[in-house]
Amino acid sequence: MGGNVVWYENNGSQSFTKSTIATLGAAYDVRVNDLDGDGNGVIASGRSGIRWFGMQTMDLRVSQKM
Repeated sequence: MGGNVVWYENNGSQSFTKSTIATLGAAYDVRVNDLDGDGNGVIASGRSGIRWFGMQTMDLRVSQKM
């Protein structure tokens, strides 16, 4: 799978822009959640320890199940 943690942002037209958040040796489990209840999302990635990456806002909506 590679070692990048990436985010794909939908521009609203079924087109996605890829942003690399971090390049790691390997990223196994990646989750997005509001860990501290402040309304801002956190991306957490596990390998030999946990790394997290803060987000300014958390606007995650699922409009279609894949």
